[in-house]
Amino acid sequence: MNWRMRSSVWPAVICMIAASCEGPTGPKTGSLTITISGLPTDIPAAVTITTPKQTTLTATTTQTISDLDPGTYQIRAANASNDRGTFAPSSVTSSVEVTAGTTPVQANVAYSVITAVVSISITGAPAGTTPLVTLSGAGISRTLNTSGEIGNLVPGAYSVSIGNVDSGELYGGVANPASLNLAASIAPVPVVVTYVVTTGTITLTSSGLPAGASANWDLSGPAGFSQTVSGVGQVAVSHLTPGQYLVTGRNVVVGGDTYGSTIGTTVTAVTAGQSAPVSTSYILRPPTFNLVVTNAYLVQSTQNLAGTVPLVAGRDAYVRVFVKGNETNTVAPQVRVRFYRSGQLLATQMIQAPRSNVPLGISEASTSDSWGAVVSGSLLQPGTSFVADVDPANTVREVDDSDNQFPLNGLPKALDVRSVPVTNIRFVPIVT
Repeated sequence: MNWRMRSSVWPAVICMIAASCEGPTGPKTGSLTITISGLPTDIPAAVTITTPKQTTLTATTTQTISDLDPGTYQIRAANASNDRGTFAPSSVTSSVEVTAGTTPVQANVAYSVITAVVSISITGAPAGTTPLVTLSGAGISRTLNTSGEIGNLVPGAYSVSIGNVDSGELYGGVANPASLNLAASIAPVPVVVTYVVTTGTITLTSSGLPAGASANWDLSGPAGFSQTVSGVGQVAVSHLTPGQYLVTGRNVVVGGDTYGSTIGTTVTAVTAGQSAPVSTSYILRPPTFNLVVTNAYLVQSTQNLAGTVPLVAGRDAYVRVFVKGNETNTVAPQVRVRFYRSGQLLATQMIQAPRSNVPLGISEASTSDSWGAVVSGSLLQPGTSFVADVDPANTVREVDDSDNQFPLNGLPKALDVRSVPVTNIRFVPIVT
């Protein structure tokens, strides 16, 4: 190539190089607008954007993300929640294609509520008590002690249960409504729980008894209620179910004297939250009470009420003395058992009362139905006799003291005690 030819080519080469250096004009990146709807302002969205280079971006509110490389972007939305409610996206995953340009690519994430809220208002509970209001249903149970909201509840059927509180009387609650069928919503469903007093009191007052003596009353009322109450002066019986009650004043024995109630049996009405007064006057009455020793026997292995089963000499036995009274009482006298042989006193045993009152009938079913004690086998020999008497110190005022012993005539009863000879037994082995 000669110089002239080279000179003509050079400008064209320069033009080609220049054109190659400038290239096309315009933006090389794009942008993405994430529009989030359906969420309250205080709940952030949970949206992640994965770039073509597998890096992750997040979006909690509606926003535009700029300077994005062109390519496919994966958008994933998760549930968003706070203490009151949970919101779910209409679509969990989606993808958008970002291209270079000034106009953002649009992506929409729509949320909707999937839980319910209940607002419970508690009134009427006495100060210092702790209410117990439980909302149960859809496999969950939530309890409130004060007024408040229970959120994030799965839609479905629920019931409200209320625990009693005690403030001198029992208070129970009533829920309105007591059952609910919850639908998904952020608006709270109201429930009003009202506590009201449910029990009442009977105040018993006695007069006429000697100083320090306790009056005794029998109370009976609704649903089989029965209670014996004792006290000096004024006694309050609370936590009673409203209704009609029978109050009976028992006789009181003080120092051998019997004081009778002037009210006999009276009817009083108990109202929730109220105290029903019952006054009882006592007067000194002539004795009507009587103790009787009906039977007594000694038993070693088996015995009947008449005591006719023989006893084995030298073996310990158990004495049982059967005492009964002719009316309801609160006396617990001692029993004395004396053993004789040939007219001579061998031993005396004092037996304490096995219960706080004398039974009105005779029963062999339980040891507490009779006065009993172990008798040494050394006392049990042929010719032994015994006599038993109740209240030997005469501390109980009675109509008649002449029937306080067994046998009734006061003469010792002979025991059928037998000496059993030694029995020799020879064991002979037999081989077959």
